[in-house]
Amino acid sequence: MTICKAGRIARIASLFVLLLHTQAACAQMIRGLDRYPVISPQQAEQLGKPQGSITLMLGNHPLPYDAASNTYFIPQERAADGFDGTVSIDEQDGFSYSIIRRDDFTKQTALDYSVGLTVVGINGDLCVSSKIVFTPLPIICVDTDTGNMPGDLAEGGSIQVYTAQAGEIFCEESPIEINLRGNTSKWLPKQSYRVKIVDERGYKENMSLCGLRSDDDWILNPMYSDTSKVREALAYRLWDQINSVGDFAKSSRIEYAEVFLRGQYWGLYGVQERIDRKQVDANKHTSILYKVFANDRPTDEQLLACMETERCGGFEIKHRGEYVTDVWRPAAAYMSFLDGDDDVTGAGLSLRNVIDYGLWAMLVQAHDCHFKNQFLNCVYTGNGYIMYKIPWDLNNTFGDVWLLDSKGENYTGYRLGSLVMDGAFGKLVKSED
Repeated sequence: MTICKAGRIARIASLFVLLLHTQAACAQMIRGLDRYPVISPQQAEQLGKPQGSITLMLGNHPLPYDAASNTYFIPQERAADGFDGTVSIDEQDGFSYSIIRRDDFTKQTALDYSVGLTVVGINGDLCVSSKIVFTPLPIICVDTDTGNMPGDLAEGGSIQVYTAQAGEIFCEESPIEINLRGNTSKWLPKQSYRVKIVDERGYKENMSLCGLRSDDDWILNPMYSDTSKVREALAYRLWDQINSVGDFAKSSRIEYAEVFLRGQYWGLYGVQERIDRKQVDANKHTSILYKVFANDRPTDEQLLACMETERCGGFEIKHRGEYVTDVWRPAAAYMSFLDGDDDVTGAGLSLRNVIDYGLWAMLVQAHDCHFKNQFLNCVYTGNGYIMYKIPWDLNNTFGDVWLLDSKGENYTGYRLGSLVMDGAFGKLVKSED
């Protein structure tokens, strides 16, 4: 009796261990693929050379797929324990399917070290397969209506945004208009794009991307000149921490995403908010928002006499309140301040903001934001304007600079600790105020 009881306990224990092992194996496999047998890479060597690919689906949506490498990309939420979402194989008659998985495959190794899976199908001597990689980032797929790469002129297309949340994978779709953006960046191998979200009739429609604000106007920033892919995003985040005047000087934010263009994996991008009236909560009646886009420095006299309604020298008007009549006066006051002349009245700089900007510029080595690559948010107070400086276009920070050599490559040209003095901050320092 004792022997039979012991044997029964042993059998129950072995079944319990097998159950735990099966549950652990299932926990390390995304739902939908856990129904297929798992084989090792060594066993897969006996299957023969693949002669085709496999179609994987997320519900009714195809998963993001790079045809050149025959690889599917699947987003995952890093904080969740198990794999997010359910995928399915578009099974073909006569094929039996298996999953090739390394012994060290877990969600953590999949996200940290790109340890992926391979799905393989066998039908007699015919072998087909496709690879799967997992990413902790959202995935953005962009297509154009023409099938061509986006150009200078906006054209129609579509966007699909794949994100993982609460154990599931979601796909949000919308029509878009897309075009190239930037000047120098247009000639780079990896280009920058402006994406406008629209509805079926072509009217603008707001959509939140990567946890950023809900908006219709977005930037896909390739971060091409930053080989680390860290400097620009970090510079923006540091400004967000240093800025002490709130929305008056709120700059852009960047979140990372994997981007596909026309069915090809195009690499890591920064999804970026634009600096506009919405970003700085500008008054639609009285505020002015300038973009300083070039080192073309007009004098205060030139600005006060300027008859242009959009640009004057290196200044471009991005927002003009409907009650504003003398649109160039705050810009003229800014130039008077930089030139040491305080004759222009009715506008001044926020001292707190100038100090924030100056210290930030030294911290991140913002050599390209000394005069240009900043916005001036002019807030009307009743007695005149207070101006707030906002940093912009931060690809040349933390030592990155452009050197005009034959290769057009980017190098780290400054040493840590070199002094970067913003124009307005430098003026205050020299005044010993």
